[in-house]
Amino acid sequence: MVHKESEVNKTVSNIFLDWVNNYLSIKGFSEANDMTIDEAKSLLKIGKALHERYVEEIVESEGL
Repeated sequence: MVHKESEVNKTVSNIFLDWVNNYLSIKGFSEANDMTIDEAKSLLKIGKALHERYVEEIVESEGL
């Protein structure tokens, strides 16, 4: 089960990074992905938190 959670977390984090790198607005992202603006905001909020947690883990493990 942990492996699947890890893959889901990675996927949601990657969705956040896709938005950061490829979209100018949440509206554009939501339209391109066939979701409401509120759904997009919720997904991106979770993705951002997961990505930030991942970065913190890397920083700690590398001693940066």
